[in-house]
Amino acid sequence: MDTLNKLLDWMAPIIHPLDALRGHINTLADIHSNSVSQFNTLSRSLTAAEAGSDEAFIGEAAETMITQIEAYLKASALVGANTGAGGAGSIGLLEEAAVASETCVTELTAAAEVAVAEAGGESGLAEVAAGLDVGAAAQGGLDVPWDIVAAIVTAIEVGLIIGTLVKLGWDIYHAIKRWEKAMHNTANQPMPTLPPNPTPATVPVTPLPPIKLNEEQQKRFEQLAKDFPDIDPDFIKMLIKKGLSDAQIREILVGFTGKKLPDVPLTPDQKTMVETLKTTFPDADPAFLAALIGSGLSLEQASNLLANHRQEVPYLTQLYAQLANIPGIEKVLRDMGVQDSKYAGSTYQMLWVLAHLAAHKDNILRVEDHDAGGKSAADVVLKNGDVIDLKNYGWYKGYYKKTSNIKRTIKEFEEQVLRYKKLYPDKKITYVFNTAGMDKNDMSGFEQVKKALEDMGVEVETWP
Repeated sequence: MDTLNKLLDWMAPIIHPLDALRGHINTLADIHSNSVSQFNTLSRSLTAAEAGSDEAFIGEAAETMITQIEAYLKASALVGANTGAGGAGSIGLLEEAAVASETCVTELTAAAEVAVAEAGGESGLAEVAAGLDVGAAAQGGLDVPWDIVAAIVTAIEVGLIIGTLVKLGWDIYHAIKRWEKAMHNTANQPMPTLPPNPTPATVPVTPLPPIKLNEEQQKRFEQLAKDFPDIDPDFIKMLIKKGLSDAQIREILVGFTGKKLPDVPLTPDQKTMVETLKTTFPDADPAFLAALIGSGLSLEQASNLLANHRQEVPYLTQLYAQLANIPGIEKVLRDMGVQDSKYAGSTYQMLWVLAHLAAHKDNILRVEDHDAGGKSAADVVLKNGDVIDLKNYGWYKGYYKKTSNIKRTIKEFEEQVLRYKKLYPDKKITYVFNTAGMDKNDMSGFEQVKKALEDMGVEVETWP
């Protein structure tokens, strides 16, 4: 056994690394297994919730995620230490490498045992082997140290030692080559296929209904679209529908630019709301959705606004993009979503601001002004300090056909004007009323209000 131990010590530079590979592979396999197990646990926890909780991730998206996870776990098992594609009883790629190394060690040890047995257990075999290059033997080369052989030739027959060493060298060489082949075969196996990327669920989008124009409006549109071919045709149609004259529309379109909505700083919760809106309203500009949420609207308020006025959303987006840099404009956006009853007045206000800027360029200081206590004040403050209030009243309604209600309206305006005169001393106050709300057959109610305002020093205009 002394001769065998000496031979094994001589072969240690080859045997020991192969023998140690199992420990390294087990460490890698444990890391891999623990990581996959933890990933599985964390993933599953997303779809589970305590009784009575509504926090579980469920539904079609959750089922798709689970399918992807299961496919990944199956693929990951193919590189694990103990389980391969066939499940229990089969082996993974890491295990194949470990088994190949252990097989090689067994073959090398057996070769040494055979060599000792064939040489009759003589110690001279180990002495001669000690002078050989074990690395060369592993590569199929054997350079016999004849000086060592000569020193022991009297004790052992030379042919026996040389023959045994040559056979041992070839046994080492063939064992290493079999190990190399096994390792190459393992390394060259195709890696397990990862699950394909899931096909995104598509949300059916109903095309926006066309903006209908009467015959006269259609003729106007065709000429304007011809003169302004770079402007969105639907935006031109909406301006016509809003009652603007061709001259007013041209004034707006001449200075119209393809401005993009600026980025709006959002909290993590607000970003989540925007993502929800993008799913529900995929045809809306994401930047406009961010502007709605950034203005302070809740998810429900923004959703209602988009759903109730879907046809006008592209128009509102382009309109707001032109005004986004005006201080306070986000308050107008918020107002139109807080209550649907404020929608018409808020959109009227934005359109008037756009038309005013087209005619007077950069002379608006801010919109949606507030007093020191936070109470709403003038709709528009010009850079010279003058103020403008925009009024979207339906004078055709039965309410304004009653004298008592006209008197009540005048009283409310008187109180507002007195407040404005204190807030904006020595500044001109202008009230602009929406022409669309006029009753052309009976202007008496409006005329009474107009006269009362003018008597208080207020300038009264109608627009468009």
